[in-house]
Amino acid sequence: MQLTLSAEVGRTITSILELDPLLEKIVKLIRNSYSLLRVAIYLLDESGRRVVRQARVGWDGNRCSHTGLRTIHHDSLMGRAVAEGRPNKDSLRTNVAVPLKAGQRVIGVLKLQAYRGDELSETDIRALQNLGDQICVAIQNAQTYDVEKGTVERLHRLDQIRTLSLSNMSRELATSLNSIIGFSRLILKGVDGPLTDQQRSDVGVINRSGQHLQGLLDDILELVDLESGEHPLEPSSVELDEILTEVIEQIAPLAEKKSITLHSKSSADLPLLQADGARLRQVLTYFISNVLETTTAGDAVTVDAWINNDNGSEIMVRIAPDAEIFMPDDGDVITGSLNDLTTKDFVWDGTDSGIKLILSQRIIELHGGRLWGKNGPAKPATFVFTLPVTGVDSHLQEREEDSP
Repeated sequence: MQLTLSAEVGRTITSILELDPLLEKIVKLIRNSYSLLRVAIYLLDESGRRVVRQARVGWDGNRCSHTGLRTIHHDSLMGRAVAEGRPNKDSLRTNVAVPLKAGQRVIGVLKLQAYRGDELSETDIRALQNLGDQICVAIQNAQTYDVEKGTVERLHRLDQIRTLSLSNMSRELATSLNSIIGFSRLILKGVDGPLTDQQRSDVGVINRSGQHLQGLLDDILELVDLESGEHPLEPSSVELDEILTEVIEQIAPLAEKKSITLHSKSSADLPLLQADGARLRQVLTYFISNVLETTTAGDAVTVDAWINNDNGSEIMVRIAPDAEIFMPDDGDVITGSLNDLTTKDFVWDGTDSGIKLILSQRIIELHGGRLWGKNGPAKPATFVFTLPVTGVDSHLQEREEDSP
Protein backbone atom coordinates (compact mmCIF):
# COMPACT_ATOMS: atom_id res chain seq x y z
CA MET A 1 0.00 0.00 0.00
CA GLN A 2 2.84 2.38 0.89
CA LEU A 3 4.64 1.67 -2.39
CA THR A 4 1.42 2.16 -4.35
CA LEU A 5 0.77 5.49 -2.60
CA SER A 6 4.33 6.63 -3.22
CA ALA A 7 4.05 5.76 -6.91
CA GLU A 8 0.71 7.55 -7.20
CA VAL A 9 2.11 10.67 -5.54
CA GLY A 10 5.04 10.50 -7.96
CA ARG A 11 2.65 10.43 -10.92
CA THR A 12 0.71 13.32 -9.44
CA ILE A 13 3.88 15.38 -9.08
CA THR A 14 4.63 15.04 -12.79
CA SER A 15 1.05 15.53 -14.02
CA ILE A 16 -0.11 18.52 -11.92
CA LEU A 17 2.05 21.65 -11.91
CA GLU A 18 -0.14 24.15 -10.03
CA LEU A 19 0.21 24.11 -6.24
CA ASP A 20 -3.41 24.11 -5.01
CA PRO A 21 -4.78 21.28 -7.18
CA LEU A 22 -1.54 19.35 -6.59
CA LEU A 23 -1.84 19.41 -2.79
CA GLU A 24 -5.59 18.78 -2.91
CA LYS A 25 -4.91 15.63 -4.91
CA ILE A 26 -2.20 14.51 -2.47
CA VAL A 27 -4.29 14.91 0.70
CA LYS A 28 -7.08 12.88 -0.90
CA LEU A 29 -4.64 10.13 -1.87
CA ILE A 30 -3.23 9.93 1.66
CA ARG A 31 -6.65 9.95 3.35
CA ASN A 32 -8.04 7.23 1.08
CA SER A 33 -4.90 5.05 1.29
CA TYR A 34 -4.73 5.07 5.10
CA SER A 35 -8.52 5.34 5.67
CA LEU A 36 -8.03 8.41 7.86
CA LEU A 37 -10.57 10.84 9.26
CA ARG A 38 -8.80 14.02 8.16
CA VAL A 39 -5.64 15.05 6.31
CA ALA A 40 -4.29 18.57 5.84
CA ILE A 41 -1.14 20.21 4.48
CA TYR A 42 0.09 23.48 5.98
CA LEU A 43 2.88 25.60 4.52
CA LEU A 44 5.03 27.96 6.57
CA ASP A 45 5.34 31.63 5.67
CA GLU A 46 8.71 33.36 5.41
CA SER A 47 8.86 34.04 9.16
CA GLY A 48 8.47 30.35 9.98
CA ARG A 49 6.04 31.23 12.80
CA ARG A 50 2.80 31.11 10.87
CA VAL A 51 1.25 28.63 8.48
CA VAL A 52 -1.24 28.69 5.66
CA ARG A 53 -3.60 25.74 5.47
CA GLN A 54 -3.03 24.98 1.82
CA ALA A 55 -5.24 21.91 1.42
CA ARG A 56 -7.34 19.67 3.62
CA VAL A 57 -9.87 16.89 3.28
CA GLY A 58 -12.28 15.44 5.85
CA TRP A 59 -13.97 18.72 6.78
CA ASP A 60 -16.87 20.49 5.11
CA GLY A 61 -18.29 17.44 3.40
CA ASN A 62 -14.82 16.22 2.41
CA ARG A 63 -14.23 19.28 0.24
CA CYS A 64 -10.65 20.51 -0.06
CA SER A 65 -10.00 24.10 0.95
CA HIS A 66 -7.27 26.54 1.95
CA THR A 67 -7.36 29.51 4.30
CA GLY A 68 -5.27 32.43 5.53
CA LEU A 69 -2.34 32.67 7.93
CA ARG A 70 -2.45 30.97 11.32
CA THR A 71 0.10 31.34 14.09
CA ILE A 72 1.58 28.08 15.34
CA HIS A 73 2.39 27.67 19.06
CA HIS A 74 5.62 25.96 20.10
CA ASP A 75 3.80 23.63 22.49
CA SER A 76 1.28 22.52 19.87
CA LEU A 77 1.60 19.34 17.84
CA MET A 78 2.55 21.26 14.68
CA GLY A 79 4.84 23.60 16.62
CA ARG A 80 6.87 20.69 18.02
CA ALA A 81 7.05 19.03 14.60
CA VAL A 82 8.42 22.24 13.07
CA ALA A 83 10.83 22.95 15.92
CA GLU A 84 12.18 19.38 16.20
CA GLY A 85 12.04 18.52 12.49
CA ARG A 86 10.53 15.09 13.20
CA PRO A 87 7.00 13.59 13.40
CA ASN A 88 5.01 14.26 16.57
CA LYS A 89 1.80 12.62 17.80
CA ASP A 90 -0.60 13.33 20.64
CA SER A 91 -1.13 11.07 23.63
CA LEU A 92 -4.18 9.43 22.05
CA ARG A 93 -2.15 8.60 18.90
CA THR A 94 -5.03 9.88 16.78
CA ASN A 95 -3.31 13.11 15.62
CA VAL A 96 0.09 13.12 13.93
CA ALA A 97 2.08 16.06 12.56
CA VAL A 98 4.78 15.18 10.00
CA PRO A 99 7.24 17.97 9.08
CA LEU A 100 7.77 18.60 5.39
CA LYS A 101 11.51 19.15 5.04
CA ALA A 102 13.45 20.52 2.08
CA GLY A 103 16.94 19.50 3.10
CA GLN A 104 17.28 20.67 6.71
CA ARG A 105 14.62 23.37 6.39
CA VAL A 106 11.00 22.71 7.36
CA ILE A 107 8.66 24.29 4.82
CA GLY A 108 5.37 22.85 6.02
CA VAL A 109 3.48 20.22 7.99
CA LEU A 110 1.43 17.20 6.99
CA LYS A 111 -1.34 16.89 9.61
CA LEU A 112 -3.21 13.59 9.96
CA GLN A 113 -6.13 12.54 12.16
CA ALA A 114 -7.14 8.89 12.54
CA TYR A 115 -10.43 7.42 13.70
CA ARG A 116 -8.70 5.36 16.43
CA GLY A 117 -5.37 5.47 18.17
CA ASP A 118 -3.93 2.30 16.67
CA GLU A 119 -4.40 3.06 13.00
CA LEU A 120 -1.06 4.81 12.39
CA SER A 121 1.84 2.60 13.44
CA GLU A 122 5.45 3.73 13.77
CA THR A 123 6.12 2.09 10.39
CA ASP A 124 3.28 4.11 8.88
CA ILE A 125 4.66 7.34 10.34
CA ARG A 126 8.14 6.63 8.97
CA ALA A 127 6.61 5.90 5.57
CA LEU A 128 4.67 9.16 5.74
CA GLN A 129 7.89 11.02 6.58
CA ASN A 130 9.47 9.55 3.44
CA LEU A 131 6.36 10.51 1.56
CA GLY A 132 6.78 14.03 2.96
CA ASP A 133 10.09 14.28 1.10
CA GLN A 134 8.24 13.58 -2.15
CA ILE A 135 5.63 16.17 -1.25
CA CYS A 136 8.39 18.75 -0.64
CA VAL A 137 9.76 18.13 -4.12
CA ALA A 138 6.25 18.56 -5.51
CA ILE A 139 5.76 21.81 -3.58
CA GLN A 140 9.07 23.25 -4.73
CA ASN A 141 8.38 22.26 -8.33
CA ALA A 142 4.92 23.85 -8.18
CA GLN A 143 6.29 27.03 -6.59
CA THR A 144 9.01 27.24 -9.25
CA TYR A 145 6.41 26.72 -11.96
CA ASP A 146 4.24 29.45 -10.42
CA VAL A 147 7.17 31.90 -10.41
CA GLU A 148 8.09 31.06 -14.00
CA LYS A 149 4.47 31.28 -15.10
CA GLY A 150 4.19 34.70 -13.47
CA THR A 151 7.41 35.79 -15.15
CA VAL A 152 6.15 34.63 -18.54
CA GLU A 153 2.87 36.47 -18.02
CA ARG A 154 4.70 39.65 -17.00
CA LEU A 155 7.04 39.37 -19.98
CA HIS A 156 4.07 38.81 -22.26
CA ARG A 157 2.40 41.90 -20.81
CA LEU A 158 5.61 43.90 -21.18
CA ASP A 159 5.87 42.70 -24.77
CA GLN A 160 2.31 43.88 -25.40
CA ILE A 161 3.14 47.27 -23.86
CA ARG A 162 6.34 47.47 -25.93
CA THR A 163 4.46 46.64 -29.11
CA LEU A 164 1.74 49.18 -28.35
CA SER A 165 4.29 51.86 -27.46
CA LEU A 166 6.29 51.15 -30.60
CA SER A 167 3.14 51.34 -32.70
CA ASN A 168 1.99 54.62 -31.14
CA MET A 169 5.45 56.17 -31.38
CA SER A 170 5.88 55.10 -35.01
CA ARG A 171 2.48 56.48 -35.98
CA GLU A 172 3.24 59.79 -34.26
CA LEU A 173 6.57 60.01 -36.08
CA ALA A 174 4.91 59.09 -39.36
CA THR A 175 2.41 61.94 -38.94
CA SER A 176 5.20 64.45 -38.37
CA LEU A 177 7.21 63.05 -41.26
CA ASN A 178 4.28 63.42 -43.63
CA SER A 179 4.21 67.12 -42.78
CA ILE A 180 7.97 67.47 -43.31
CA ILE A 181 7.82 65.64 -46.64
CA GLY A 182 4.77 67.60 -47.77
CA PHE A 183 6.15 71.03 -46.89
CA SER A 184 9.57 70.25 -48.39
CA ARG A 185 7.85 69.17 -51.61
CA LEU A 186 5.91 72.46 -51.70
CA ILE A 187 9.11 74.43 -51.15
CA LEU A 188 10.81 72.54 -53.97
CA LYS A 189 7.89 73.46 -56.24
CA GLY A 190 8.54 77.14 -55.48
CA VAL A 191 5.24 77.78 -53.71
CA ASP A 192 6.99 80.04 -51.20
CA GLY A 193 9.16 81.73 -53.77
CA PRO A 194 12.27 80.94 -55.81
CA LEU A 195 15.17 79.01 -54.24
CA THR A 196 18.87 79.30 -54.76
CA ASP A 197 20.69 76.20 -55.98
CA GLN A 198 22.08 75.58 -52.49
CA GLN A 199 18.65 75.93 -50.88
CA ARG A 200 17.11 73.57 -53.44
CA SER A 201 19.86 71.04 -52.75
CA ASP A 202 19.37 71.28 -48.98
CA VAL A 203 15.57 70.98 -49.17
CA GLY A 204 16.00 68.04 -51.55
CA VAL A 205 18.12 66.26 -48.94
CA ILE A 206 15.41 66.91 -46.33
CA ASN A 207 12.74 65.49 -48.64
CA ARG A 208 14.71 62.36 -49.57
CA SER A 209 15.73 61.70 -45.95
CA GLY A 210 12.12 62.10 -44.85
CA GLN A 211 10.93 59.61 -47.44
CA HIS A 212 13.66 57.17 -46.42
CA LEU A 213 12.64 57.42 -42.76
CA GLN A 214 8.98 57.12 -43.71
CA GLY A 215 9.73 53.83 -45.48
CA LEU A 216 11.50 52.57 -42.36
CA LEU A 217 8.54 53.51 -40.16
CA ASP A 218 6.15 51.83 -42.59
CA ASP A 219 8.14 48.59 -42.23
CA ILE A 220 8.09 48.87 -38.42
CA LEU A 221 4.34 49.49 -38.39
CA GLU A 222 3.77 46.55 -40.72
CA LEU A 223 5.83 44.29 -38.45
CA VAL A 224 3.87 45.51 -35.41
CA ASP A 225 0.58 44.88 -37.20
CA LEU A 226 1.67 41.35 -38.16
CA GLU A 227 2.75 40.56 -34.59
CA SER A 228 -0.49 41.93 -33.11
CA GLY A 229 -2.67 40.23 -35.73
CA GLU A 230 -4.29 43.51 -36.80
CA HIS A 231 -3.37 42.96 -40.47
CA PRO A 232 -3.05 39.17 -40.94
CA LEU A 233 -2.05 37.41 -44.13
CA GLU A 234 -4.58 37.31 -46.95
CA PRO A 235 -3.99 33.92 -48.62
CA SER A 236 -5.24 33.02 -52.07
CA SER A 237 -4.21 30.61 -54.84
CA VAL A 238 -0.95 31.91 -56.31
CA GLU A 239 1.61 30.60 -58.81
CA LEU A 240 5.07 31.13 -57.38
CA ASP A 241 6.82 31.01 -60.75
CA GLU A 242 4.66 33.90 -61.99
CA ILE A 243 5.50 35.96 -58.91
CA LEU A 244 9.21 35.23 -59.39
CA THR A 245 9.02 36.32 -63.05
CA GLU A 246 7.24 39.58 -62.14
CA VAL A 247 9.71 40.44 -59.36
CA ILE A 248 12.76 39.65 -61.54
CA GLU A 249 11.41 41.86 -64.35
CA GLN A 250 10.83 44.65 -61.84
CA ILE A 251 14.36 44.44 -60.39
CA ALA A 252 16.14 43.85 -63.72
CA PRO A 253 17.12 47.57 -64.08
CA LEU A 254 19.03 47.40 -60.77
CA ALA A 255 20.92 44.32 -61.99
CA GLU A 256 21.75 46.01 -65.31
CA LYS A 257 22.97 49.11 -63.49
CA LYS A 258 25.46 46.96 -61.54
CA SER A 259 26.33 44.83 -64.58
CA ILE A 260 25.05 41.71 -62.83
CA THR A 261 23.33 38.89 -64.71
CA LEU A 262 20.03 37.98 -63.02
CA HIS A 263 18.27 34.81 -64.08
CA SER A 264 15.79 32.21 -62.81
CA LYS A 265 15.92 28.41 -62.83
CA SER A 266 12.58 27.53 -61.30
CA SER A 267 11.11 24.06 -61.78
CA ALA A 268 8.26 23.76 -64.26
CA ASP A 269 6.10 21.58 -61.99
CA LEU A 270 5.63 23.91 -59.01
CA PRO A 271 2.18 23.43 -57.45
CA LEU A 272 -0.28 26.21 -56.64
CA LEU A 273 0.20 27.74 -53.22
CA GLN A 274 -2.29 29.14 -50.75
CA ALA A 275 -0.30 32.24 -49.85
CA ASP A 276 -0.41 36.02 -49.58
CA GLY A 277 0.86 36.96 -53.03
CA ALA A 278 1.53 40.61 -52.18
CA ARG A 279 3.61 39.67 -49.13
CA LEU A 280 5.61 37.10 -51.12
CA ARG A 281 6.41 39.77 -53.73
CA GLN A 282 7.54 42.02 -50.90
CA VAL A 283 9.84 39.32 -49.47
CA LEU A 284 11.30 38.33 -52.84
CA THR A 285 11.89 41.96 -53.81
CA TYR A 286 13.87 42.59 -50.64
CA PHE A 287 15.91 39.37 -50.87
CA ILE A 288 16.82 39.79 -54.55
CA SER A 289 17.66 43.49 -54.10
CA ASN A 290 19.80 42.66 -51.07
CA VAL A 291 21.75 39.96 -52.91
CA LEU A 292 22.30 42.29 -55.88
CA GLU A 293 23.56 45.07 -53.61
CA THR A 294 26.15 42.78 -52.01
CA THR A 295 27.27 41.00 -55.18
CA THR A 296 30.33 42.15 -57.09
CA ALA A 297 29.74 43.83 -60.44
CA GLY A 298 30.11 41.44 -63.35
CA ASP A 299 28.96 38.38 -61.39
CA ALA A 300 25.65 36.55 -61.73
CA VAL A 301 22.75 35.96 -59.33
CA THR A 302 20.38 33.00 -59.60
CA VAL A 303 16.80 32.87 -58.32
CA ASP A 304 15.29 29.41 -58.36
CA ALA A 305 12.61 27.32 -56.72
CA TRP A 306 11.97 23.59 -56.57
CA ILE A 307 10.01 20.97 -54.65
CA ASN A 308 11.94 19.53 -51.71
CA ASN A 309 12.38 15.87 -52.59
CA ASP A 310 12.94 14.91 -48.94
CA ASN A 311 9.27 15.24 -48.03
CA GLY A 312 7.51 16.72 -51.08
CA SER A 313 5.44 18.95 -48.81
CA GLU A 314 7.34 22.19 -49.28
CA ILE A 315 8.87 24.39 -51.95
CA MET A 316 12.40 25.67 -51.49
CA VAL A 317 13.37 29.08 -52.85
CA ARG A 318 16.97 30.25 -53.17
CA ILE A 319 18.44 33.65 -54.05
CA ALA A 320 22.24 33.48 -54.26
CA PRO A 321 25.24 34.66 -56.26
CA ASP A 322 26.48 31.97 -58.66
CA ALA A 323 29.71 31.88 -56.66
CA GLU A 324 27.70 30.65 -53.65
CA ILE A 325 25.41 28.36 -55.62
CA PHE A 326 24.58 24.73 -54.92
CA MET A 327 22.61 22.38 -57.12
CA PRO A 328 19.02 21.62 -56.02
CA ASP A 329 19.27 17.97 -57.14
CA ASP A 330 22.08 17.17 -54.70
CA GLY A 331 20.57 16.77 -51.25
CA ASP A 332 23.91 16.44 -49.45
CA VAL A 333 25.22 19.62 -51.00
CA ILE A 334 22.02 21.45 -50.09
CA THR A 335 22.25 20.32 -46.49
CA GLY A 336 25.89 21.35 -46.25
CA SER A 337 25.17 24.75 -47.76
CA LEU A 338 22.23 25.34 -45.40
CA ASN A 339 24.46 24.54 -42.45
CA ASP A 340 26.62 27.49 -43.49
CA LEU A 341 23.60 29.79 -43.21
CA THR A 342 21.86 30.92 -40.04
CA THR A 343 18.31 30.05 -38.98
CA LYS A 344 18.38 32.17 -35.83
CA ASP A 345 16.16 35.19 -35.32
CA PHE A 346 17.72 38.14 -37.07
CA VAL A 347 18.35 41.18 -34.89
CA TRP A 348 17.63 44.68 -36.08
CA ASP A 349 20.88 46.58 -36.56
CA GLY A 350 19.15 49.96 -36.80
CA THR A 351 19.11 50.04 -40.61
CA ASP A 352 16.20 49.86 -43.00
CA SER A 353 17.73 46.69 -44.48
CA GLY A 354 17.75 45.11 -41.00
CA ILE A 355 14.08 45.78 -40.34
CA LYS A 356 13.15 44.52 -43.82
CA LEU A 357 15.04 41.29 -43.07
CA ILE A 358 13.14 40.78 -39.79
CA LEU A 359 9.86 41.61 -41.51
CA SER A 360 10.59 39.16 -44.32
CA GLN A 361 11.47 36.42 -41.83
CA ARG A 362 8.18 36.99 -39.98
CA ILE A 363 6.15 36.84 -43.20
CA ILE A 364 7.79 33.53 -44.14
CA GLU A 365 7.15 32.10 -40.66
CA LEU A 366 3.50 33.15 -40.79
CA HIS A 367 3.23 31.20 -44.02
CA GLY A 368 4.59 28.16 -42.17
CA GLY A 369 8.02 28.33 -43.77
CA ARG A 370 11.62 28.59 -42.60
CA LEU A 371 14.39 30.97 -43.53
CA TRP A 372 18.15 30.51 -43.83
CA GLY A 373 20.21 33.59 -44.53
CA LYS A 374 23.65 35.10 -44.78
CA ASN A 375 23.27 38.84 -44.95
CA GLY A 376 26.60 40.55 -46.11
CA PRO A 377 28.34 42.91 -46.10
CA ALA A 378 31.53 40.83 -45.59
CA LYS A 379 30.31 38.35 -48.22
CA PRO A 380 27.55 38.41 -50.83
CA ALA A 381 24.15 37.79 -49.25
CA THR A 382 22.42 34.44 -49.73
CA PHE A 383 18.86 33.50 -48.77
CA VAL A 384 17.01 30.18 -48.81
CA PHE A 385 13.47 29.77 -47.55
CA THR A 386 10.67 27.23 -47.68
CA LEU A 387 6.93 27.49 -48.25
CA PRO A 388 4.54 24.63 -47.38
CA VAL A 389 2.70 23.14 -50.33
CA THR A 390 -0.40 22.77 -48.12
CA GLY A 391 -0.55 26.54 -47.87
CA VAL A 392 -0.95 29.15 -45.19
CA ASP A 393 -4.59 28.22 -44.46
CA SER A 394 -3.62 24.75 -43.20
CA HIS A 395 -0.67 26.20 -41.28
CA LEU A 396 -2.83 28.76 -39.47
CA GLN A 397 -5.42 26.08 -38.71
CA GLU A 398 -2.72 23.88 -37.16
CA ARG A 399 -1.52 26.80 -35.02
CA GLU A 400 -5.06 27.44 -33.78
CA GLU A 401 -5.56 23.76 -32.92
CA ASP A 402 -2.27 23.69 -31.00
CA SER A 403 -3.13 26.84 -29.04
CA PRO A 404 -4.26 26.29 -25.44
